[in-house]
Amino acid sequence: MKGRQVVQTWQLWVCDPSRQLAELPITVTFKRRSLAEQDVVFHSFYHDLFHISYLKIHMKGIMIKYTTLSVRMKRKMDLVTTRKTVNPHDFLDGQSPQNRAKEKLKKTLDWIYRWGFTTEKVIHLLSGQQAHTYAKSLVNRGYLVETKTITGSPKFFYTLSEIGLQTAEREALEVYEYKESNAYKVNQALIRHHVLAQIATFKSLDDGKIVDFLTERQVSTSVYNKFKIPDVIWQLKDNRSIGVEVELSAKWSRKLDDFVLRIHQALDSKLYHFFVIATDSPAIQSRYEAAFKQPAVNRWQENNRGHYHIVEQIDLPPTLVKQLVFKLMQDE
Repeated sequence: MKGRQVVQTWQLWVCDPSRQLAELPITVTFKRRSLAEQDVVFHSFYHDLFHISYLKIHMKGIMIKYTTLSVRMKRKMDLVTTRKTVNPHDFLDGQSPQNRAKEKLKKTLDWIYRWGFTTEKVIHLLSGQQAHTYAKSLVNRGYLVETKTITGSPKFFYTLSEIGLQTAEREALEVYEYKESNAYKVNQALIRHHVLAQIATFKSLDDGKIVDFLTERQVSTSVYNKFKIPDVIWQLKDNRSIGVEVELSAKWSRKLDDFVLRIHQALDSKLYHFFVIATDSPAIQSRYEAAFKQPAVNRWQENNRGHYHIVEQIDLPPTLVKQLVFKLMQDE
């Protein structure tokens, strides 16, 4: 409305770069003015308080830049009362910002080292930041390589650069062959499949349901290799293991029988407490549920001409379905 004056509250955090002043919250209330008048108001206010000769206002951003002090500002329109000051250190679990940054970098590089590649969405989850900028910042700092996808969804995927690989290996408990140094070795047809597995794993870790995980490359030469190797193995606090399979397409005939048989054998070996079979299709989920409820499954064998044929039927225990969890996943 013409002639109406709007009262604004500006909350500022002031810190002397010389560290002679502790961080000090200040709330200033004034009427809306032109940029020039606001400059005068702030200049006068801080001149009286800290004897500053000059203050430069950067109105489009969050930062106020000036010669001797560093000010962060938040503005709320309309009538506002003074609110409790938020200290960013309260959200760092006792860590310094420098240690928090190192831990975040280590966590992200280790994740990509174990999985091979990831996407901006997963890196955003790992970083815990509100802004979706961490992936780009690691590319700019030389830790990651950004590669466009063929489909455009997601737009990019990220692998370790030479510097990123060296950093990850320096911190790793075990080293693995990292083939994704050549980004073109990433099977882009499986990107969504792996990202769904990564997101499910992150959420289970974040919720405290699991304490660690093993990817396929981590178990390819271990005892797990004798049986069905899941897309990822989740580890519980009591050292029990959960096999996780992400199935985005239906299996048929021999491939379906082999899938059912190998999961049955893996569970029978006691290596796994149970299996999670996740899909994004209710129809595929129903198909797998029915396959594991059947009383027997065919075992196939390849002959000397490269053809497969059924050699026997393996009985499935009625308790098998009790060791399976079927989960319907969605893109988020």
